[in-house]
Amino acid sequence: MHDALGRLWLLFCLTFIVAASSLAQAEKSYVLDAEDVVTIAVLGHPTFSGDYIVPESGIILLPVAGELKVTGLSLTEVKDIVTARMKARLKEPEVAVNVKTPRPRRVYVYGEVRSPGMLSMTPGWRIQEALSAAGGLSAGVHAEEVEVVYEKKNGGRSAFNLSKILMAPLADQPTLEPGDVLRFQVEYLLQVFVTGAVKSPALYSLKQSQAGILEVITRAGGLSDGADMKSVRVIRSNGEELKVDLTGALLRGEAKGLPKLNTGDVVVVTQSVERVWVLGYVARPGAQLLPQNEVLTISQVISLSGGNLARGRMSKVGLIRMENGVETRTIYDVGRFLMKGDATQNPQIKPGDIVYVPETNKVDLPTVLGALGTLRLIFGIF
Repeated sequence: MHDALGRLWLLFCLTFIVAASSLAQAEKSYVLDAEDVVTIAVLGHPTFSGDYIVPESGIILLPVAGELKVTGLSLTEVKDIVTARMKARLKEPEVAVNVKTPRPRRVYVYGEVRSPGMLSMTPGWRIQEALSAAGGLSAGVHAEEVEVVYEKKNGGRSAFNLSKILMAPLADQPTLEPGDVLRFQVEYLLQVFVTGAVKSPALYSLKQSQAGILEVITRAGGLSDGADMKSVRVIRSNGEELKVDLTGALLRGEAKGLPKLNTGDVVVVTQSVERVWVLGYVARPGAQLLPQNEVLTISQVISLSGGNLARGRMSKVGLIRMENGVETRTIYDVGRFLMKGDATQNPQIKPGDIVYVPETNKVDLPTVLGALGTLRLIFGIF
């Protein structure tokens, strides 16, 4: 009989020790946060005791102990602080701190799911459990299209392709903690219209990550001859208009600062207004666009116009130019440059110049100069 009672007493003592050890461990491991309901009891002093809901600020107001920020503290740490402060009024205070109601364990799920919002979780949740609790993906959305952005409450952030993470071993998936946020995002296509001086003007569909002005111009085949890369316009769907200089981006790769495009935008690549007039006895007389950021000479613009005809006299090519309100008319022997390399007879061309290749049998100086003056009046270049 005595042996049986002894064994029962020993079992009771062991159970008590294990329970006390578990309680002590819980006091050390449980970290308080907002929405916890905590009981702080001072033995023999009920007026100093009470239940407290931890607010978002984490600060509770205690009798005698005053304000105390408890978020991030274990129960043992709160007990030690309160005990130390109570010694200002009590000789040997005995303080107990317990969690009366633990805070809800919540995660937040947004984006392309059927039931986005706040979810009550259980310990050990992974991304797939949160997705299932949110009702799965929205209709028509496929896992391979979805990027999962995982934002931890402590500030960490990472992103995964949903199909890859669902196929990964469970141990490789992150374990969610209360307060974490999951965003299931799909990269939608933008519709942008490109028109003007591009090789294939049309309506183009772009992913958001590709929605740059250079990307859409590339999709449109690139700039056509005579495109003005300094004055590309982006017209927003709300009527706002941006003027964009692509010179640095196209020539030197300096793409920083270029605007991102939105769906409904219209990109207009204008034609360059820098041109010269090449007239007279050439294959294609008329206005000749000057390529931007290139320096051309009189022989080159004649070549761009198809070259001189058989009756065109290259030794008496006329050039009319207006600079600072002063008009000049000059005759150049371009033939001498072509035959002997005399660069003085092959000047650089400037926007607005008129180049005139006269007929072989009518090359006297007064005739050429008179023709140049007539051209200026007819075409009104200046």
